[in-house]
Amino acid sequence: MEGLRFEGHVRKHDALGGPVETVGAAQAIRSISLPKMEKPGSESFRAFFCLRVATRSVKSASTLDAKPFGEVRMNDSGAKKYATVDDLVGLADNARVDLINGEIQPRFEPSYEHESASLGTASDLLLKFNRPQRPGGTGGWWINTNVHVEFGYDVLCPDILGWRRDRVPQKPSGFPVRIRPDWVCEVTVSTLRKDTVDVPRILHASEVPWYWRIDVPSANVLVFEWTEKGYVLKHSLFREDGKVRVPPFDAATIEIGVLLGDERSDDLP
Repeated sequence: MEGLRFEGHVRKHDALGGPVETVGAAQAIRSISLPKMEKPGSESFRAFFCLRVATRSVKSASTLDAKPFGEVRMNDSGAKKYATVDDLVGLADNARVDLINGEIQPRFEPSYEHESASLGTASDLLLKFNRPQRPGGTGGWWINTNVHVEFGYDVLCPDILGWRRDRVPQKPSGFPVRIRPDWVCEVTVSTLRKDTVDVPRILHASEVPWYWRIDVPSANVLVFEWTEKGYVLKHSLFREDGKVRVPPFDAATIEIGVLLGDERSDDLP
């Protein structure tokens, strides 16, 4: 299963309607081949998990902030015990964890830069879109932050996510939410496998139409669109791109600097 696909190069200001610049096929498409996940407990699932553990690189304490990659538990016989959604229910209400490949993985404590970008993105989109549909196209979304959502056997707690109200008339509820979102945004400060491979794989398998990744160190907003073969990079945006229209929120202009944690350049959207 092909989980992430980059097609071509996107020039700055493509979001304003300019043509997409492409290069030769060998350069234009770079794919990450991802194994199809099986039900936890199956032989293929165990084989994948063992391979994943065996090939995991050892990071320095400064890189990983001295935190464990995930919680590995054993049953009475000493065999690996795969966590399920039921294991998340007993956690504290404010626990920010993911359940990936049967393993509970705590999210790293956010930095000031991470929270600035998350807050800037969420507040801008909440103001413009978290309301009933308005003339001109704004509104029409349920937008929230740090909500646990079930994706098959996995559970993710994305930084920001949203559901279209025309598809989901009632506000999503419960723990975890069991309705697929229409858009997920992750604010990343690292290049860990979970950020670049695991999360896109899970979202793609559940056919989440739009996936944004805000890369704080490089000040880059990446906009991916779901296709059958993988996520395709539609826009790669930087602070100097200014105000643009970015799908799926292209009914209003969005200031890229605000998504990266900058102060607004105006008072109102």
